Amino acid sequence: EAQPLLDGKVTAVSYTPHACQRDVASNSVSLVVTGNAAYLPADCNGHYPCLDVTRILCVFLCVVDHGGTKFGVWNTMYVQSWVLQFLYYVCGFVFGMSSRPLLGYCCRLSLYFVIGVTVNLSAWSLAGKSWRNNVFGMVFQFWFVFGLILFLLALAPLKRCLANVRDVARSTHWPSVSIVGGFGTSMAEPDNLWELARELAKGLMVMTVSCGVVHSLNKLVAMPVLVALFTGPLQSTIEGMGESSKFWGLPEGIDRSEWQAFIAQMLKDSEISVTNTLIVLVFIRITSRLPLTLWVLFLNTYLHKCMLYRSQTCRMLNAFDYTLMGLSFHYLGLAGRRVIGEYVTRYWFMFLFTCSLLWQPGMFGRFDESPPTDLSVRFRYYLLEFWFAIFFFTAIERVVDERIFTKDRLHFLSHWALLIFLIHNFFVVLANQMGYWCMLVGTILLCKLLFGGDQPKATRDKPSSRDG
Repeated sequence: EAQPLLDGKVTAVSYTPHACQRDVASNSVSLVVTGNAAYLPADCNGHYPCLDVTRILCVFLCVVDHGGTKFGVWNTMYVQSWVLQFLYYVCGFVFGMSSRPLLGYCCRLSLYFVIGVTVNLSAWSLAGKSWRNNVFGMVFQFWFVFGLILFLLALAPLKRCLANVRDVARSTHWPSVSIVGGFGTSMAEPDNLWELARELAKGLMVMTVSCGVVHSLNKLVAMPVLVALFTGPLQSTIEGMGESSKFWGLPEGIDRSEWQAFIAQMLKDSEISVTNTLIVLVFIRITSRLPLTLWVLFLNTYLHKCMLYRSQTCRMLNAFDYTLMGLSFHYLGLAGRRVIGEYVTRYWFMFLFTCSLLWQPGMFGRFDESPPTDLSVRFRYYLLEFWFAIFFFTAIERVVDERIFTKDRLHFLSHWALLIFLIHNFFVVLANQMGYWCMLVGTILLCKLLFGGDQPKATRDKPSSRDG
């Protein structure tokens, strides 16, 4: 069984044989493109091929970037706008799918963290590098796992809340139905433009009030508390980060005015994440049209990102927002996704053309690490990210062919993605670029040898829905 990168117990596997399609589909509607039906139609085993392919591709591109290539700074294939974003979307969605208890889920992630940090520490020791003065740099890619654990702990209460709302929606026969999170989950979408405008007005009201409340709390409560912590008990921890603290823009020393300016910017950056959480909690209570929730999140997130400068400290906060979006999408769906997905895939060439207009030739830099200060550049950059978010949430399953697993039998690449995620920084530290690429190719062959024959028999040589 193909294993997801960071999930413990997925209710899923991915291949969609015709027998299963006939059991679930009706009226000759293809399971692959049921639009507002399930986010991704699963087979009898519940596997989601688009999640696997997305995860494998995104991990591979991250590993390539960490190997010292220049693809990231030139934003080749627009990777700054979708690679990490898609990874966190998948993590949020899979967290919603999983029935594993939170403790077991986090323990599995913690195991990956410990193994990976041990590998990185071994590389630094062999290279004679001092990790004590640069703990952040030594941990490197496993801050992704550490951050994800914190996100899931923070989102666990919201997950239960969303599950309760979904269960209520399942038992309610709405005039219009959208099936999300599993077959038989009834969700309501607006029946007309007037209803759409009314529900979006509710969303705008919730967004405005949430922003005001969070801003006031940050100014009156969070600001003095955090200044006292960062200039006092946490100062030794910050000094232990070494050079990595400069990357995140942390002030040096205990100058109170510098820390006040830094914390003010940090709290300003965090307002999106906190308000997004409040929006989900409140909006689902006052609307009967749950699939509109993600649109309100989009509006709040990208309106802030486009209009307001946010510092490099917001990178992990952005990751929380992406995870929240993935989790919310699993339970609430997205209004209009079937129609939008059809047009996105039908006019894919216009999608790419729009990307080239937003990221103009000659643009250079890691704007995901150092956000642009120029308004026009920032607007284009985050509009491009939103463009890819629309692609993921409306059409990602349409561009993935299940024959990657059922016919080509590349299921072992899930194990390969996990392996290179764990060990690639070892070779970044100790090997040259040629050795690094030899490692990437060699581990493919190794995983093929070890896991190439593990595909379940029930999924072998099954005809694809795309075979005609």
